[in-house]
Amino acid sequence: MITAAMLSSCVDWTSIQCDEYKNVLRDDARSAQLLAWADAQIFSRTFKSSDFDPYAPAGPGRGGGNLDVEKIGLQMPELIKGYVVRSIGPDKFHPDVVLIGHRGSQGILMARGELMESLRGTTVDVSRLEERHRRLAMLCYVD
Repeated sequence: MITAAMLSSCVDWTSIQCDEYKNVLRDDARSAQLLAWADAQIFSRTFKSSDFDPYAPAGPGRGGGNLDVEKIGLQMPELIKGYVVRSIGPDKFHPDVVLIGHRGSQGILMARGELMESLRGTTVDVSRLEERHRRLAMLCYVD
């Protein structure tokens, strides 16, 4: 008899999460909802040091850090509830790019302006981007 523990060790959880990100990026309405949220809740604000979680996991934006979503009261849309929001780039207090996802190197990158231009000077390996759009892309690899 196969146990649940044995089955769960065979499941590619990375692929499942990446598929969730792809589904958002391939749906114009959901992508637009995500960008509207980021414009209103992230890109229109200036954050303070106390707005960041000091225990952020490793991944792109290590120098930025995760926003403490609950503490600062970010209103997360249902499609990204429970995700981490990481500021990426030289100015973590007024980010040009954020990574939203479950893990350190997996999620949806969103930019204030054109994504590729906004990623210049960051630690993000652009060769790993998938499902690239003007302001959005998927980053999904295990580091």
